[in-house]
Amino acid sequence: MFCPFCHSQQIIVTNSRPTNKDTQIWRRRKCLNCNEVFTTREKIDISYVVVIKKDGRRVQYSQSKLYSSIFYALVGRKHIDKGDAGLIAGDFIQKIEENIVSQKIKEIKSINISQLVIKLLSKQYPDVAIRYYAYCNRYSSANEYLKKIKSILKK
Repeated sequence: MFCPFCHSQQIIVTNSRPTNKDTQIWRRRKCLNCNEVFTTREKIDISYVVVIKKDGRRVQYSQSKLYSSIFYALVGRKHIDKGDAGLIAGDFIQKIEENIVSQKIKEIKSINISQLVIKLLSKQYPDVAIRYYAYCNRYSSANEYLKKIKSILKK
């Protein structure tokens, strides 16, 4: 790591704490060259997870794809502006990634991720869960869609 002020590699950690339910580590660092102090945050990178798509393709997990689908489902809700939708989507991403890491798996089907998102969204935002389901399953039949809406609303 380099000091953001003088670009020296002579850095020590002066303080370190777990944050966000032990999913991130906050570190206070000090440069021995210029004596400046700065903060870093480290979190688990789950890009090693492979997502198996409906058509059988295998792609690397992308936090940004999942974030954007949740974000746009939230933006359609009344009384949530884009800033709040971003914060809420970030919170849901953190919960989803915690769940994936706790399962200790290297591969996950995209349908399992969708089901997890719908389960989490339906607890607080059933209308957003429906919008997310509609976005992720554009080619379902009308009957399947209605069944899913009913099951989401029952929760």
